[in-house]
Amino acid sequence: MSAPFAERRGGGAYDDGVTTHPVNRWTLLGRALRRRCPQCGSKGFFASWFKLNDHCPNCGIACERVAGHFVGAVGFNTIFSFGMLLIVLLSGTWAMYPDIRVIPLLALCFATALVMPILFWPLSQTLWMAFDLAWRPADESELDPRYTMTGS
Repeated sequence: MSAPFAERRGGGAYDDGVTTHPVNRWTLLGRALRRRCPQCGSKGFFASWFKLNDHCPNCGIACERVAGHFVGAVGFNTIFSFGMLLIVLLSGTWAMYPDIRVIPLLALCFATALVMPILFWPLSQTLWMAFDLAWRPADESELDPRYTMTGS
């Protein structure tokens, strides 16, 4: 059985002796929604609105844990943006019914399609990292020894 699926519920260690640092899923989600590090909750996770730092300044976890890590964030962003576009389209159609004005509705949908992915991008990154940490808790090798207090 592979290590991530062999984690013991109460122990916080894989069967092969690697110590993990799991965080409650609701805590991960709350931290991610505030654009903070999902692992430790510290600020300074972002260098700018669009760019994550390479590592968290507090716990040291890498923002891209594996190659291609943020493909999931792109998926979250796409799903959210299309969902908002659908809401705008349906509510606009409902509000204008029976004389639907197509040009203003298309302009509103176009604006939504441009703005939503930009506004949601930072949250999609932290939310994806929170989901990843919920599925694969950080282990000792990923964290700064000063954060774990078990460094050698």
